Parts: sequence; C-alpha cells; structure tokens
Amino acid sequence: MCIRDRVVRDQIHLVLVNILMNGLDAEATELTVSTAQRDGQILVSIADNGCGISDENLDHIFEPFYSTKSEVEGTGLGLYISYLIARNHKGDIQVESRKGQGSMFTLRIPFGNPYPGICPGARSKLGSSHTHKCTTHLSLSCPAGH
Repeated sequence: MCIRDRVVRDQIHLVLVNILMNGLDAEATELTVSTAQRDGQILVSIADNGCGISDENLDHIFEPFYSTKSEVEGTGLGLYISYLIARNHKGDIQVESRKGQGSMFTLRIPFGNPYPGICPGARSKLGSSHTHKCTTHLSLSCPAGH
C-alpha cells in the first residue's frame, strides 16, 4: 500500500505549518526543512535558529493548552494537535532544543514499502538500508525598521 493511501494530506500539512509557525514565533531567521526515507519511515525535520526551548518547558510542549505565549498569541493546542495527528498516523514527533540555540522537530511516519513504484519483492535487490534525503534551507529577513 502506498503511503498516499494511508496519510491524510491536510493533517500532515497542518503539523508542518504548526511547527514552522512556532519557529517563526521563536524569532528564527533561518529554517531548514529536511526530508528522508529511512528504515520504513518518512522523516521530515524542521530546524530553526530561534530562541530555543528551556528544559522545563520541553517536558510539556505536547500537553493540551500548554503555551509560553500570551493568550492573544496562542492557545497551546498547535503542538498537542500535531502530536495527536502524528500518533494517528502511527508515527511520532521528536524534538531537540537548547535555550538560546534553536530547535529541531522531526515528524516520523511509517510506511510499508520504502521504494515507491517498486514491488515489495524487489527490496532485497536494492538493500535494506536505502536512504533518500532532501534539504531545503530558508533564510528569513525583514526590511530594516520592521
């Protein structure tokens, strides 16, 4: 079964937008989006150079209504909903962060056949450690005075 048959595209889009928006809210000036296929999983990593997350906050970021933002800026539901979506797709979200150094969120979604368009029996000919990677780097800048 193709991963497209098991993934709700709009939900995964919401997860990625939530993570990207959190990076922007953390005053990131650079965002790096990397994708990979590895060990039967699709991985999407989003790294930023924002303010990072303190250890005490890191333990709570996937809890409902937990936010370090003011009530006007956020509800504390974005990462909670994103985590539920990942789990609903039999995946997860991992986060690495250091206060003052930025964060990296990795969405992992499993799939049955890591070689789209190739029958499962052909896998052994290609090797079991096949990895595909793609990286996009975004630099964000605002005009002076904004």
